[in-house]
Amino acid sequence: GEKNYVTAPSTAAGWVASGAGITVATDSTAADLPRPNTSKTGILLTGVSGSTAYAYYRFILDDADAGKKLKVQFDMKPGTAVASDFKVDVYSNTASDYTTGNTRLVMSTDVSAVSALPALTGTYRTTFDAPAVSAKYIELRIGMNATATHTLVVSDVIVGPGTVTQGAAVSEWQTYTGTITATGGGTVAIGTG
Repeated sequence: GEKNYVTAPSTAAGWVASGAGITVATDSTAADLPRPNTSKTGILLTGVSGSTAYAYYRFILDDADAGKKLKVQFDMKPGTAVASDFKVDVYSNTASDYTTGNTRLVMSTDVSAVSALPALTGTYRTTFDAPAVSAKYIELRIGMNATATHTLVVSDVIVGPGTVTQGAAVSEWQTYTGTITATGGGTVAIGTG
């Protein structure tokens, strides 16, 4: 499997609501889940009030991942949510109590510094550049982007460097001089590549 900073990717364990504007709970109702046959639970996010509330999951970045491109991926199924009701953010902090150097990291899905979630059942994926070791206290947030009392269920949450795939086979430079056989004999050099 691949490395994942989220230790319970399909339950509310480790997730905390930022305040009264959102609730976070484990959902086991098959009809609510994005993957009811393979992930028997999901993380239910319910907007209560306001548009700034979020649920967060905190972890400490390994030194080996500092400065690398990391991904955030999860499966999602909107309950009553419509497009852009919810958003995803990643913040880095320089203090272990997550109160110092609180900086939002740029995400590949940002539009005007917001990664709003679509209203789809499927897999959502984005990437971000991990900070330096000095800001290794990371907070993944999924929260409100609109004032609505809508619901969203996510499961199989992954934050990590991803699985490395094999690319094209590449070898060292090979010098080649092409030739064309002229009519009536002889050859003509066409250049070196």
